[in-house]
Amino acid sequence: MSGNERVPLHQINENEELGPVKIAEEKPRRSNSSGKSRDSSLIRAIRSGSSSTSLFLQKTNFNDLDIKEIDIFQRNAFHYAVSKPDILRKLLKQSETKAAVQEALNQADNEGETPIHRAAITPSIESLEILFEYDKSLMKLKTSTGKRSVLHMAVRNKSVVAVKFVLDKIPELANCVDSMSQTPVHYAASQKQTSILQLLISKGCATTEMDANDQLPIHIAASKGLRNTVELLLREDPDIVDAVDNADQSPLLLASKHGFSNVASFLLLKNADYKLKDNVGLTAFDWAVRRSLPDVVQVFLERNEWREIVNNTSSNDPEGCLAAMITNMPEMAKMLLDKCITTKGTKDHPASYQVIYDFFFF
Repeated sequence: MSGNERVPLHQINENEELGPVKIAEEKPRRSNSSGKSRDSSLIRAIRSGSSSTSLFLQKTNFNDLDIKEIDIFQRNAFHYAVSKPDILRKLLKQSETKAAVQEALNQADNEGETPIHRAAITPSIESLEILFEYDKSLMKLKTSTGKRSVLHMAVRNKSVVAVKFVLDKIPELANCVDSMSQTPVHYAASQKQTSILQLLISKGCATTEMDANDQLPIHIAASKGLRNTVELLLREDPDIVDAVDNADQSPLLLASKHGFSNVASFLLLKNADYKLKDNVGLTAFDWAVRRSLPDVVQVFLERNEWREIVNNTSSNDPEGCLAAMITNMPEMAKMLLDKCITTKGTKDHPASYQVIYDFFFF
């Protein structure tokens, strides 16, 4: 990774797909100096369930409560109520202090998420609908950490229904960016299933926006070995097949570097340029050899241009390339040597039969 390259949240582990964001309600582990939980009575009631909340609201003068009061996770009652739409509706209906409610709905927890961001990652979109009806501007809020939009959160949690709802209500969020300049399409490009990506594209989301590392969504998909996603993105714009990021890495180089032979093979079929070198002077084939990735090496050696590929190593040193294969991938070294042996004529006519050896790397 180059010195000026930053790592987006969902690429911290390039070999793992970011899973759905879960909103399991954490159990507070700390107490204040008096030994009591820092949860407010309202928060405790909401977390206990609908019946407890209803009973609590019946016995309590709602206007005596501080709706902005937070727990140790910096969450207020609305952060928890979004997972219980019926409670959320009651809270909004019973509150007479609109200014306090508005402030609470704009409060960010210790993960930077406001209640509507939490609503975007719940199993149901009912809370999203309730909050949107209450105040449409809430949908345009971004997390205080990472500057992710409600649409980013819905995509990240792989909720097709939530993504569709957000885009139908606020279509201008289609190409919004987070703190790493990544669009929702960048997030979708890291997922194995293409349903979210297809939906985003159908709604007019761009597939050629660059993030802070000059990476397009196809770079993310290629580095994670997501062949179907790479194919979908190339179908939208074939010209991005050789796009490079700020480290001069093409999709082919990233796929090869991370050992995804299926993606490398597909990109080569789409005429990806195998001669491109990154900012340290290495080609896709160089990376496959250096990292001892026999499946990727085999993809290149099976190409008609195999000789040129081997000759185009970083130091133009085919002999060194063979030596590395002999040491770490003897089966690939044998394959390369076998390709250097050709025959002319047939054994049925010994006088004209020839075996030709062309060990060009010696």
